[in-house]
Amino acid sequence: MHHVLESEKKDAQREHRETSRQPYSCLQYAAVYRDGVMPTRNDFFPILCSDLSSGGVSFLTNQTLADPFLVLALGVSPQMFLSAEIVNRKTERIAGQDVQRIGCQFAGRLQGVAFELPDGAAVGTADLKSALSLLDKAVVTADGGRRR
Repeated sequence: MHHVLESEKKDAQREHRETSRQPYSCLQYAAVYRDGVMPTRNDFFPILCSDLSSGGVSFLTNQTLADPFLVLALGVSPQMFLSAEIVNRKTERIAGQDVQRIGCQFAGRLQGVAFELPDGAAVGTADLKSALSLLDKAVVTADGGRRR
C-alpha cells in the first residue's frame, strides 16, 4: 500500500493531473476524527475499501457518518494512520443491503499512534455480498484482536 501511495504521488507530480485510482479491495479500519483528538482503538470500525490513489480512498461502510473527518488505518501492521476529509458520500443498495459509499481526500499522516489494529483482509469482488458481511462481523476488541 505504501508503494502505491508513493508511486501515485510521484506520477501526479510529473503529470500535474488528477491522480489515477488503483483497485484496493480489502477490509481496513476508520474512526471519526473530532477536534484533532486521536480516536481510541475501540472507536475504529471496519470499512471495505474499493480504490486508492495518492490523494484519497473510497470505501463502503454500514456506518452512518455525519462528521466530515476520519482517521483511516490502512495497510498491514504497523498500519499507516491518515487523517482524511469526506468529500462525497452516497447511499447504495448492494446485495440487498443499504451501505454508504464514502470518498475521502487524505489530509495528512498521523505519527506516534500508540496502538495497532488487526491486519485487514484482502477481499475478492466476485462475491460482494460475502464481502459486505465482513462489515457486520469484524469487531475490534479492546486488546486489539479481531473477533467474528
